[in-house]
Amino acid sequence: MQHIAQAAPQRKQSSHQVAQINYIGVDFGWTDIDVFVDISDQLNNRIKPEALYETQGRTFELARKRIEAFAGYAGWWSRTGCAETFIRAKVQNADYLTDTSNDLKIAGLTGNESHAILSQFASSQSAGANS
Repeated sequence: MQHIAQAAPQRKQSSHQVAQINYIGVDFGWTDIDVFVDISDQLNNRIKPEALYETQGRTFELARKRIEAFAGYAGWWSRTGCAETFIRAKVQNADYLTDTSNDLKIAGLTGNESHAILSQFASSQSAGANS
């Protein structure tokens, strides 16, 4: 992060400041995760590239199960259908506490609506999506 913040006079470019770096929250403890991104509407798009790791023994069905397990659990943890996890490199600074549009949407759900979201599985949404 420091390297790109330094000017490059030989290229006549000004420095570039990075506001935040977000690390993928794989192999971290749940108490380390500080950002959950709801991927419920992109689940099939997330499964397809996962299935491309054929050299690691991936098949479409294994990829679907892996995403259902990990993104599904992260979604349960964050009260969305499915989510991916991230960890910020720096603390977030704000002038006031914020609520995202997803926070507001979740807060407005009835118990039945919340249960329906948490009960979704990729297998029911992606039947035949391996083509």
